[in-house]
This record gives sequence, structure tokens and C-alpha cells, in this order.
Amino acid sequence: MAVELSPKVSKNEASSIRVFQEAVTKAEEAAKASKEREELALKVLQEALGKAEEISRESKEIAEAAAKASQEAKHRVEEIRRETKEVTETALRALDEAIGIANQTSEAAKSTGWALARAAKEVIEAPERAVKESWWNG
Repeated sequence: MAVELSPKVSKNEASSIRVFQEAVTKAEEAAKASKEREELALKVLQEALGKAEEISRESKEIAEAAAKASQEAKHRVEEIRRETKEVTETALRALDEAIGIANQTSEAAKSTGWALARAAKEVIEAPERAVKESWWNG
């Protein structure tokens, strides 16, 4: 921004004007540099904000996935617990039935044992009885 000075301007005035012009030029350059720094800072801030929003979305997705996985795990544990209860109850019923069958078998074996013992006694006593009857009948 060079201004042509008229020949009537003194050297001191010309020097002052040049210093002023240099100051204006430096101020303009500083303003331009400041504006560039502000634009760069704004760009960096916008990028950081974009990254923060992206991270926030990803964090939300991760949290939602974790909550879903936790809920699924809870349901699976409940299902396993229910199945385990059913299996245990079925096993207990089968055990009760097996005990009942074992008791019946034991009673049947006992009855069979007594019947065999009576039959054996009769077989042993039959010849003796036959001898006695024939002796009495004579």
C-alpha cells in the first residue's frame, strides 16, 4: 500500500508515513495469519467434534450390543435353570418309580421265597405223611 508523497512533505513526515504504512501492512498480515489460524483451529475443532460424535455412536452401539448380549445370557441362564429343574424333577420321579419297583420286586421275591419254602416243606413232608396215612389206613 505505497502512497505517493507530494514534494511538499518533509523527510520526517515521509518517514512517519512509511512507518505507518509498514505498521498497517504488518497488521494486515497479522490479521490474515490470525484468520488462517482461526480457520485451522475451527477445522481441527470440527474434525474433533466429528470424531467425538463417531466415538459416541460407536460407544452407544457397543453399549446396546452389550446390553443385548447380557439380556440374551440372562434368558439362556433362565432357560438352562428351567431345563435343569425339569431334568431333576424327571430324575426324582424315575428314582421314586425305581424304588417302588424295587420294593415290589423285593416283596415278590419274599413271597416267592415263602411259597418255595412251603412247597419244599410239603415236598419233604409228603412222603412222611403218605407213610403215616398208609399206616393209619392200614
